[in-house]
Amino acid sequence: MRVARTLFMMCLIALSQCAQAVHKCVGVNGKIAYSDQPCAGATGGSANLMAVGASVRVTTYDVEAPDIPSLLRELAARKTHHGHATWNLEYRFRTQPTGGRCGITAMTTKLDLAMTLPRWRPPANASAEALARWERYIAALRAHENGHLDHGRGAERELRAAAQGVVAPDCATAEPLVHAHFRRILADYQARDLDYDRRTQHGRTQGAWLN
Repeated sequence: MRVARTLFMMCLIALSQCAQAVHKCVGVNGKIAYSDQPCAGATGGSANLMAVGASVRVTTYDVEAPDIPSLLRELAARKTHHGHATWNLEYRFRTQPTGGRCGITAMTTKLDLAMTLPRWRPPANASAEALARWERYIAALRAHENGHLDHGRGAERELRAAAQGVVAPDCATAEPLVHAHFRRILADYQARDLDYDRRTQHGRTQGAWLN
């Protein structure tokens, strides 16, 4: 999993436990966001951190073939999975001391969802059977990839819920607790992604198999 790049930022790398480092990115406007990837100042990327939630960005690549057997050969030649999905989660929050303790306020998340799928440009004489087989396959492949994106949606919900429950003796303690929740949730949902592919054979048991 990767996390979308942020506005031009300098990066202060913090907390590298659980094999996931949390990067504290401070923007030119003073806004702070956290991610499991280096800040954009080191890579030149950009994104709008103020957006909350996201729709799915679908990218397609063309496959040209006259029939299903030819399609299978073209797809096999890619030597990779026919479809691909990524979910990228960033978060930002403020701490608030109250009554001698500290909690989390104003948690803001940004979830970026993306999917790559093949697109067949059938010839004019393509059979109705071939077209129907392709449509069934693409629908199943899209559903499988959306299952991966559901893990990103779940991670976002769980992070927001976990942050709301953070209460610490002081704000210096509260902040790393949120990062620890993020690392734990991230690792959990990454493992779910791997298990999902194992259980479904990368979508084959769901019908995402062209034959």
